[in-house]
Amino acid sequence: MAADGEGTRRPAAQPSVPASAAPLIALLDRLAGLPTAPDPPDGPVLDWVRRQVLAALAASGVVPVEDHGTVDPARHSVVATRTAPSGQLRDAIAATVRPGYLWGGTLLRPQEVVAYVLPGEPEPDGTGRTDDVDDVDDVNDIDDVNDIDEVDKVDEVDEVCATGAVSEEGDTRHE
Repeated sequence: MAADGEGTRRPAAQPSVPASAAPLIALLDRLAGLPTAPDPPDGPVLDWVRRQVLAALAASGVVPVEDHGTVDPARHSVVATRTAPSGQLRDAIAATVRPGYLWGGTLLRPQEVVAYVLPGEPEPDGTGRTDDVDDVDDVNDIDDVNDIDEVDKVDEVDEVCATGAVSEEGDTRHE
């Protein structure tokens, strides 16, 4: 006869999103938002810090999402649009505003993109918004991303990192 606990298998513990992921992603966002001069003296230092933070995230299994090609609503959030130079580019990613992040198969944050649309066509997410931008920097002028929006996005990543709660689609659960 087996002793108590012998012969029974415990289910493997589900790994959780590394606690360091949310603050490191927030740090990368802040570094990307720093004003830059044509040849800033601290450019190499900031670039080194960015590479080190990305390496720390990669060591934790968190990788950036910087896709090209067609917009995928499961992985991308369209924040602005640009008129497509040809019909073949319709619904393609024109530029990345902010990278997304994946941990394992879990989307921690979607990649924020500018998408190509045909003239007068609504945004791919169906909002009807048609902010035609020529430069990714214009997106910040259009959206005027304020501190509250940034905190909300960091909180979403924090929520996933703390709870590991994800929907079947891979996005964070909002209850």
